[in-house]
Amino acid sequence: MSGNTTNLRMHLERHHNIIVKASVKRNAEESTSQLHVKSSEENVEVSCAHSSVEPSSSLSKQPKVTKQPKVTTAFDKQMMFKSGSKASECDQKLMRMIVDCNLPVHIVDKESLRDFIRSLNAHYAPPGRKKMTELIEKKYAYLSAKLKNTLSALDAVSITTDIWTDTLNTQSYLGLSAHFTEDNEFKTAMIGVHALNNSHTSDNIQVWIEEILNEWNLKNTQIMAVIADGAANIKSALKACFGAPKVLHCFAHILNLVVTGAISSESLITDLLKKVKNVVTFFKHSVNAADALKKETPLKLKQSCETRWNSTYYMIQRYLKVHDYVIKILCNTKSAPPVISADEVEILQEMTSLLEPFEYATKLVSGEKYVTISKVIPLIFEMKTGMDTYEPTTLQCSKLKNELIEQFNTRFKSTEDISIIAQATILDPRFKKVPFSDHDACSRAIQKISDTLYIENLVDRTPFHSEKIDRPTDKSTGGYWTHYKKKAQQTNEQMNPEDVHLNELQHYLMMPTEDFDTCNPLVFWSKYNNSPLGKYAKKLLSVVATSVPCERIFSKAGRILTEDRNRLSPKHFKEFLFLSSIDRDNWDFCNS
Repeated sequence: MSGNTTNLRMHLERHHNIIVKASVKRNAEESTSQLHVKSSEENVEVSCAHSSVEPSSSLSKQPKVTKQPKVTTAFDKQMMFKSGSKASECDQKLMRMIVDCNLPVHIVDKESLRDFIRSLNAHYAPPGRKKMTELIEKKYAYLSAKLKNTLSALDAVSITTDIWTDTLNTQSYLGLSAHFTEDNEFKTAMIGVHALNNSHTSDNIQVWIEEILNEWNLKNTQIMAVIADGAANIKSALKACFGAPKVLHCFAHILNLVVTGAISSESLITDLLKKVKNVVTFFKHSVNAADALKKETPLKLKQSCETRWNSTYYMIQRYLKVHDYVIKILCNTKSAPPVISADEVEILQEMTSLLEPFEYATKLVSGEKYVTISKVIPLIFEMKTGMDTYEPTTLQCSKLKNELIEQFNTRFKSTEDISIIAQATILDPRFKKVPFSDHDACSRAIQKISDTLYIENLVDRTPFHSEKIDRPTDKSTGGYWTHYKKKAQQTNEQMNPEDVHLNELQHYLMMPTEDFDTCNPLVFWSKYNNSPLGKYAKKLLSVVATSVPCERIFSKAGRILTEDRNRLSPKHFKEFLFLSSIDRDNWDFCNS
């Protein structure tokens, strides 16, 4: 065979076409190709021949090669959508993942993530760290402007506030979250995070709050209520900003004070709780004891936290579930703490019965997706009645019960006189006047509703007609609300003409209460959107009962400001915290 390869090529194409095609395919899939400098056509021919037959003497010497991207890679690079709606949507979803999962921005530069994204869609080139930071800033600007427009159109917004300290950088922040209703649904957004660089005096806090309100164009007339814990400096600042009637003490915080105050006053109870804590600590620190417990049960012991009373309740509750296993392990372990006796177990069991209503109430009023403000007075009635009727068998829990009642009565004695809470209870169709124990306070609340409608020129003499509703039979709510439901059934809804002046309000109060388990107050009042009373009711019912929603957002802050983000500026921290408070449905993925 001569040096010319034409005959060989023709022979292969005619008689060994399958081999030629397979060789070409393999060649295209290789990361780099060895190409002859003379011509690409000759290189392909030689490669095909080399893969099929023994090379001739003229081909034994390998020519100089040059690296070149494979054809598929070149085409993929051209096809990547670096701009356009599809690329923007991918950027938005990647950004949402970073915010929602509390990931550091520099994760977009990690080769492992880029490889993963490439495996999902080879045509998408994710932005780098600098670009992603710019996208987050733009997203904050867009969504905050959108929220400002929404808030400016509202006539009822409630505010919750809290101060949180970043222990990593020893930096305190003041946070404000806004709560409102839209289409009968509750919405929450963190509207302000202010780095506190001066002392936390009431005057400074007042200035910081006013700066946040001005930034969001919120007027005092739009604010229905402001909810915070009982810190004196915050309380004083809020009263100066909004006036005392609009400032509410967080209901969950008061419940916490009731329980902690009662427990701390009983030395035998505190000693028993320390004993349980020592057992829990032992299992947390002893690997052998923890392993032995794992073999018996998947449940783990829970440690209490001094700042949250319900953590003590959860500690007792969990200990009682694993008590038998714990006793067996402690008896077979050297240097173990003292075991909990059978009599002490009985005390713990009665403690859980006493504290369970407090835990239920705390969880119930800490929600932010349903009406909570109108549940405060009914819960007080239900809990007080429940404590009065419960009779512990142990001396220690009898003393604890009496102390709980004393603390409860002291801290909640004037709750029915708080105008916003009382009015909201009256305008909740599930409660109305039923849970009030002070008839004068109830009458004052009704009069306040009447006066407000008159002052705002919302007087409507059109009678308030109710729709006929087939009410279901009374349901069980896990042992709660039994006392309230009994009173509601016994209450005769009659009207005292001296209590109100408006036919609309009178007709509403003469209607029977709605079913507790099925009625949504916002949906109920949406049937009367054109009614002045309906509009006012929805404004009051939009108020939240606790500052827990703001604390809940700040709890995310600890997951945002981590070692991987220890250089995050206050500006970017504010943006991250705001974006993390936005629901997925309001993220607007298609808008960059």
